[in-house]
This record gives sequence, structure tokens and C-alpha cells, in this order.
Amino acid sequence: MPILNYLQAYTVPSTGDTYNLLTEDTTQEYLFYGGGIMTGDIIINPSGTDVFGLTFVIKWLGTADLITNSRTFSVFGINLTDQQAVNKQTIICTYNGTFYDIEIHSNFDDSFIVENKNIALLAVDTPQLDALSVTTAKIAALAVTDAKINDVDGSKLVAASVDASTKLTDATITDAKFDTGTVSSVRFRNATGVVGDLALANNEVAIGNGTTIVAVNKSTFNSLPGSYEVFNIEVSFEANEVAATRHIYLPYSCTVQKMKTSITKDIAATDVASVILTDDGAATVIATQAIPASTTVASASFVTTPTYVYTAAATTSTISLTTTKTTAGGKAFVSITVSRT
Repeated sequence: MPILNYLQAYTVPSTGDTYNLLTEDTTQEYLFYGGGIMTGDIIINPSGTDVFGLTFVIKWLGTADLITNSRTFSVFGINLTDQQAVNKQTIICTYNGTFYDIEIHSNFDDSFIVENKNIALLAVDTPQLDALSVTTAKIAALAVTDAKINDVDGSKLVAASVDASTKLTDATITDAKFDTGTVSSVRFRNATGVVGDLALANNEVAIGNGTTIVAVNKSTFNSLPGSYEVFNIEVSFEANEVAATRHIYLPYSCTVQKMKTSITKDIAATDVASVILTDDGAATVIATQAIPASTTVASASFVTTPTYVYTAAATTSTISLTTTKTTAGGKAFVSITVSRT
């Protein structure tokens, strides 16, 4: 089924600009358009508290000429090249606990993916790839070593192209080097250096766990340790609704990372409105957000980062939200972000 992502789009002017992406935002992808012949720099940075595993997906869909006026295009401290700036890029920034790892994925329709500078002296061209065009004379003596041969099978060798013992030292080609492997599998090397085949069933992918490679079904991705989930709940401070408790079923252990409250109806005057997040099983208050009297819808969101360790209980695997206010009036929307443990 299709996935509905929360997107935020920006149009970059030719004068450049600085964009601070909030770490507490629930946006899943950021789209950047525009550009032109740049007279100023483009800077994209994170803003807020970094959390391990926090990932920003940034799509550059514009065209920025950095060369004409010697400008730069920086994403989380990494500068895009001139070629990357004029082509579409998907940039994934993941916080590893110390800094952001940056991955830049280019569109293979772009002409610069394979450049001349990556091919020595234009050595690979059409005539040299025709049948039998790579001959012994073009391969330096001893240039092909054991380390450079991996899973070479007969279909890759022209008949009679391997001859005479002078081309092969004793025992350099063994049965292990022609191993066809397990059907529907990937070849891996574990932490101790042991090489093996990992069979993959339908909808399974290979994932490393730091020691070896294991097969994981794609349907379980959302339940893996470290994955995030966001619960969105509307709360009310209106008459006959304030002080109501809303329970949220949370059957797995996790860390409550963030609580974000946005006002959806102006808060009544006179006294503070409070939203209380509680671990029902442990009878423990996780976080409390106090919203000043007369806070309007146009006000900024209120964010709390409790990093509370929640343990699912056998019978009371719930957390709850309760509102309090003496003078009734107002409504809010609360987002609770948890990471599985």
C-alpha cells in the first residue's frame, strides 16, 4: 500500500539562505526546490537536541550554479560538489550519538555519475569492450592475483583464453573459488573472518548485528530495537472535558523520547493549563507540560524530552494523558515519540 509521508517544502532563492531543521519536528522528508545562479550560500543544518538514530531525509530537487560566483552548498556540515548541486540528490543524515553520518544518493539519470576522471586515460571505450578485445597483451604480468579473482565461472572465460601453466601458478585456482553458493542467498564474512552463505526467504533482507549477518523479514522493520513510533492524541481543557484521562495502549518496552504539544484552540485566561503524561503500570508521571493562560493557536509548540525508560507490564501496558485547568477553555494536540528497546 502507499505510504503517506509528512513533507516540508522550501524554495531556495538565488541569493541563498540558511535552513534550520528542527529535531523535534515530525516531518519525514524535506524537499528543496529553486536555486539558479547562486549569489549566496545554501546552508542546511539541524536545530535542537540530537537523539541517537534521529534521521533527516533531504531531497534536493533544484539546480544551483555554485561555480559562477564561487558559492557553497552545505548540508549538515558537508559541502555538495558543483555537479551534485546542479542535479537531483537524496541526502540521508543519521545521528550516531556523536555526529551525523551523511549519505548522498545521486540520480543515475545524471550524466556525472560516471565521470572521465574515474576512468584512467579513457581506457574503457567501445572498441575495447568488443568480443576478444581484452587480450593477454593488455594485462600486465602478474597483475591478476588471487585477491582480484572472486567467483569467476566458465561463462566469463573465452575458450582457450586460459592456457599454459605459465599463466597460472600452482594451486591458485581451487574449487572454493568456483563455489556457486546457496540458491537465493548472499555471501558474507562475520566478525571472526568466517565466510558463509545466508539464505534469504521471500521478503527477507540481510542485516548486520555487529557480529554476523542475519535474515530479517521486511514486515518486522517497525518492531526492531531502535525504531521510532509517534502517538498523536487530541486533548481538551473545555468544560466537561478537562481532567479527562486518555489511555494509550503501549505493549512493548521503549524509551519515551519526546512530548510535543501544539495549541489547536486558544487557552482560556486566568490560570495555567497542564498536560500530564503518566506511566499507568508504574504509577509514575513521565512528563508535565504547563501551558500559560491565554496561549493562542499561533504560539510555538511546547516540547519536553523526558527520555523516560518505559517497561511494558503484563496487565497494564498503557500510558495516559490527563489535562488540568481551573478556568475551562482551550484544546491541544499532543505527539508522543518513543523508540523501541
